[in-house]
Amino acid sequence: MHRAAIVCGLLVVAATFAPHATAAPDHTVLKRFAGEWDVTVTMTRPVKSVVRYSESAVLAPGGKLLRSSTSVRQDGSQDWSMMLFDKASGGYPLWIFSSNGAFYPLAPGKWNDEEKSMTWEAPPGSPVSHLTRCSFSDEHTKTCQTLVKNWKGSVMLEQSYTATRRDR
Repeated sequence: MHRAAIVCGLLVVAATFAPHATAAPDHTVLKRFAGEWDVTVTMTRPVKSVVRYSESAVLAPGGKLLRSSTSVRQDGSQDWSMMLFDKASGGYPLWIFSSNGAFYPLAPGKWNDEEKSMTWEAPPGSPVSHLTRCSFSDEHTKTCQTLVKNWKGSVMLEQSYTATRRDR
C-alpha cells in the first residue's frame, strides 16, 4: 500500500512538471475555427428555413482538439462537436452530436491552404453521399455549404452556413 502511494505521488509530480504539449503546425488550422461566432444557416432542402444561433469553439489545452457547442436554437435543439488533426489520415475528422440524439461522424476533412478551405466528403461506397466545404474569406468570416444525398442520389439536405466571428 505504501509503495502504491509513493508511485502515485511520483506520477503526480511528474505530470505537474511535464512539458505542456504544443500545437503542431497542422493544428494551426484548428485555430481558424476557434472563437465565438454568430451563425446563420439557410436550408433549401428538405424544407426552406433560416436559423440563427451562436457557436462557441474552444481549443483544448495543447491546441490539438477543438470543442464547440451551439446555443439552444428556436426548435430547442443544441449541437456539440469535436475536431482534431489525425496524423494517420492527414485530415481533420469531425464528430457532431445533437441533442435530438443524432450523431454525425464526418470523414477526415482536407485543408486547402491556398483556398483557406476545409472539405469533408464521404468516402466512395458510402450509402450516403456527403460533402461539406467551409471557406474563410478573412479571419472574421466563415461560409460553409453542405449537400447530403441518399443512395439513390436524391438530395436529403442542402444548406449554406455563414458565421461571423465576435471575438477578434
